This record gives sequence, C-alpha cells and structure tokens, in this order.
Amino acid sequence: MHLSSFRVTTLVTFTVFVAVAAAQPGPTVVEYLGICDASAATAVSADQFIVANDADNVLRVYRCNKPGALQNIDLSSFLKINPDHPEADIEGVTRLGQRLFWIASHGRNKEGKFRPNRHHLFATDIAIDTALFGVAT
Repeated sequence: MHLSSFRVTTLVTFTVFVAVAAAQPGPTVVEYLGICDASAATAVSADQFIVANDADNVLRVYRCNKPGALQNIDLSSFLKINPDHPEADIEGVTRLGQRLFWIASHGRNKEGKFRPNRHHLFATDIAIDTALFGVAT
C-alpha cells in the first residue's frame, strides 16, 4: 500500500441542523424519492436520516414516512471532485456522538483505473435545533 495513493480530507466541514418532530405511528412502506442507489445511511434524529448515493456526491436528509428529501447537500465542491470523473463513490457512514464519518470506496473504477475522487474520508457534524434546518459551513 502506498500512502501517496490515498487522500484524507479535513474533518468537520458541514453542520447539519435537523428539526425534531414527533414520531410517526406504525410501520408503513415509503419510497424515498431522489435516490436510486443508496450506499450509506444513518439516523440524525428520532425521525430523520441522512443517505449517501454512490452514483453522485449528494447527501440527502429525509424524514421518516415522508418521500421527499428535506435537504440535498452536494459535496462536489467540498471534496474537490474532478469534473472529468465526477463520482466520489461514497460507500459507508458511521456515527460517533454528533459526528458522522463518511468513507468513499477507495477502489478503482469499473475499468480498473485509479480515480483520486474515490479516496476520501471526511466527517459531518449534526446539530439538533427545533426551529432550524440547514447546513452551515
């Protein structure tokens, strides 16, 4: 393994504010719109979750039992994505307290070519606020 092959991005760049709402009754099947290839997700509050799609560089925040995204957070600029090969390929997330750690695939593309866009490790912070929903940089 060559360390020069990997690029680690600075931690703590975005703060995701989520509004807290009452829990929804009973389980139902809900199709969440705007995403087709979810690759990583975690809860950010009792009724909201954030999802990465490995086909684009957008984090989407959803409310349980509501099909539309509350917010779309495009990470392309933050990750300094090469527009010629725009996929970061975010594949995983884990939560530690109010911080979410995201990791890209660190793999080659389907043709076996090295793509620096796929070599990211970064974090986002969660802030709970009853009146505000947004992203602060």
